[in-house]
Amino acid sequence: MQSSSTLSFPSNVAYTAKALKLDAESWDYTQPAPQAPAFKKWLKSHLVKGRAIVWFPLCKGDPHSAYPGSVPNGGECDHVEPMLGIWSNHSLDDTTVYDDDVILHFSDQDTEPYYRAMSTLEDSVKMEGNCKTAGAGFGKNEMYPCFDSHVTYGMAVKGLLVNGTLPVSLAVDITREPDVRQFQKASRVHGTATVRDLTAGKKYTIYRYAGTESVPEGPPFSSTHSFGFTAKGETYTWEDSLPFSSHSATYYVAAEDM
Repeated sequence: MQSSSTLSFPSNVAYTAKALKLDAESWDYTQPAPQAPAFKKWLKSHLVKGRAIVWFPLCKGDPHSAYPGSVPNGGECDHVEPMLGIWSNHSLDDTTVYDDDVILHFSDQDTEPYYRAMSTLEDSVKMEGNCKTAGAGFGKNEMYPCFDSHVTYGMAVKGLLVNGTLPVSLAVDITREPDVRQFQKASRVHGTATVRDLTAGKKYTIYRYAGTESVPEGPPFSSTHSFGFTAKGETYTWEDSLPFSSHSATYYVAAEDM
């Protein structure tokens, strides 16, 4: 086991993604500083493809002092948040980052969506630029953070590390996950899986797996709980009637029938 002082924060996140069988790409934090322009271009390149981003922003009023050894190459961060979408007044085939491009992120503090223009995302550790008038303190600053314009960190999640599968998004019927570490009781959750990139007329199956260890690396696929369908268009949505525990790792994998 390595001590915490020898582990880098981005490396920990990349390791976690791999252990969860996620296909992910980490931002290269060794690039020349300031990294803000290149980082925003990297963000856009993934967001236009529908990929989720994990970013590590600074929060107004927080100390900007992460765990020892966790922020290599001289960067700083205070928080971890998901970034999930992008809007632009230009074609999304245009790789240029425009100041009025708007991203969608969540605070990892509440359930509200937050929309930010690309031009407002970065600041120095002094927080006297874009985040100068942001709310300070726990429960406020997570809603309007800024990433370190000098050196920053991020990870794009492309999908599952499973060969021969189609893109699947999952919606659940709870808005807040019980905190079992605080002795709250786990909830029973129902999932709704939406499969994309289908071809009308072809047959597909959605497989559900309980636990990371049970997810295969590729075909042939088999699970104790699955659902077959014939595609009528490019997408298909299945409401799973069998619940699973909120305190679990549950995977939905979709593949064409062979």
